Amino acid sequence: MYGSQRKIKGIENPVDADDAYILESIRNPNAKVVHGFPENYMPPYQLKKDEYTALLLYIKTLKK
Repeated sequence: MYGSQRKIKGIENPVDADDAYILESIRNPNAKVVHGFPENYMPPYQLKKDEYTALLLYIKTLKK
């Protein structure tokens, strides 16, 4: 998923799944909902800064 193009509801052009997009999606999942997924599919999470960093590093290791 990281680095891929994501088609977002209500946005014409795809967005990059970069650090900012991933972190925003964790903090506020309804900010940019991927086409094909319902709103309120995931609850928002509030983590400590080092937990966000660790989670982002882990996501970057996942295969596409």
